[in-house]
Amino acid sequence: MRLNGSGMSAFGLAVSALHCVIDVDLNVNAESRVQIVAPPSFRKESGYNHTQAHFGWFPSNSFLEHTVYYVDDFMCDSYVSDQHIQDHAWPKYFDSVAEEYSPPKAPFILMIDRGNCNFVQKVRNAQHAGATAVLIVDNICLCSSGSRCTSANDAACESLEPEMGDDGSGGDIVIPSLMILKEDGDALKAAMKAGTFIRTKLSWTGPNKDHVDYELWTSPNIAFDGETSMERDFANFAKALGNSVTFTPHVYISDGEASGCLDSYGRDICGKMCTNHGRYCAQSTYDPTGTISGADVITESLRWICIWRERGEDGTGLAWWKYVQEFLRTCTGESFANDECITNAMKSAGINRGAIDDCMSHSGGVEAHVENIILRDEMHLAHRKGVYMTPKLFISHMPYRVRPTAGEAFETICAQFSAGSQPEACLRCTRERDFAPCFDRANEGGGEIPADTLLEPDSAPPAQKSVSHATFFVSVIALVGTLSAAGVIYHQRARRNMQTQVRGILSEYMLLDNSNDNHDASLEAVAFPPSADAGAGSVRLGQLG
Repeated sequence: MRLNGSGMSAFGLAVSALHCVIDVDLNVNAESRVQIVAPPSFRKESGYNHTQAHFGWFPSNSFLEHTVYYVDDFMCDSYVSDQHIQDHAWPKYFDSVAEEYSPPKAPFILMIDRGNCNFVQKVRNAQHAGATAVLIVDNICLCSSGSRCTSANDAACESLEPEMGDDGSGGDIVIPSLMILKEDGDALKAAMKAGTFIRTKLSWTGPNKDHVDYELWTSPNIAFDGETSMERDFANFAKALGNSVTFTPHVYISDGEASGCLDSYGRDICGKMCTNHGRYCAQSTYDPTGTISGADVITESLRWICIWRERGEDGTGLAWWKYVQEFLRTCTGESFANDECITNAMKSAGINRGAIDDCMSHSGGVEAHVENIILRDEMHLAHRKGVYMTPKLFISHMPYRVRPTAGEAFETICAQFSAGSQPEACLRCTRERDFAPCFDRANEGGGEIPADTLLEPDSAPPAQKSVSHATFFVSVIALVGTLSAAGVIYHQRARRNMQTQVRGILSEYMLLDNSNDNHDASLEAVAFPPSADAGAGSVRLGQLG
């Protein structure tokens, strides 16, 4: 079945809304695997190396297995017809019933080359064409591939695997998509163009880690939003997780040159919105005091990254979290860029300000008409990962789609660990959305979680279990029966009440009607007496007196 663009978009919006309702983003818990099932000669023992998109839906503990069709087109047009798919898909599909070549019959997986447009556009078009999943083939070789691979157009090799970022519009994508290496894709494409049908299995398993990585994209802008946020409250959580996790913070920087703040003549058009002569700009800031500029936000953003670079060697980021928490608590409003407030926040976190100032200066500073290498790298990395809004949290390299509180982020991180490898805080701290007593006492005790705030291991909350089909259907039938019985009782009661009301109205009407009939008869007897011929008992008008 194929859906037109508007129908598929509506369905995508519905699924996107569902993602926002559930607590834990399905992407976060999914570990993916790509394997060729047939022909056996293409099978790899450990599966195919790949990266997973930062958009779409990847349900854990599930798989799909279908035939792959390679489309020798970049799938960048706004509308892709069935005929277009038929003309460009390999191997050619022959419909034995219709006795003619036709587009691939669903379900199928589409393989598409990287290039000419963004990943979201390609996957969206494949989704509209009826694909159940998409495999993107990279067009640039990894440097580690050596002579086994030749990049398209003799492009230079890449040292890191590219990431399939979201351009900010991928909320309507409801199918999974992954990217495989160029040398692997080239071999598969050649086989398909030669007429070989290739069956591929894509699978996702639940979390199975003994160490979890997470990164947070943020901005000092959050000082003005007034909302509860992970940045304000996560310091104790970070300490409780300890060395079982590795944390990396990033800041979002807008590209001033792409926004026109640095024009073709090298002029700074946007003034105090940006630093470095219009190169690096901040997202719009609502500052009721009117004293904070975009340049102030970029300067503080640079300070946050320098603090991480100087004090983030432990991987837990405790000094960073403490500084950010103290800064957001005390340096708001007119104190946002206040030098004394910033110094006091650093002292509170145990940070040497001199080292941070040196880092900011040596990276290029914020005043001169030059690049700042830290801000430049943050800006390019955000584009590569598809980060276009903040805050944005990645756990195990997959995006958490809603803005998490500190407690929600903690629980989702804990859910990534395999059985037996969870940190003690994940296993034994209470799960009542109020972690403060456990963490506060743990910090007072030098990191040990005190016994009076722990759950015994045997009494720790069990993992959520799925409901069986039988239990589900019995529950539905019982609910329907209960509602039906209540409906019948309500209907009968309403009917009796209505009958009583109708009888009352009719009885009153009949009494009134009988009274009026008697009154009218009396008037007629007076006004129109019977004639003499009517009998001896007749009364003439002249006899009234």
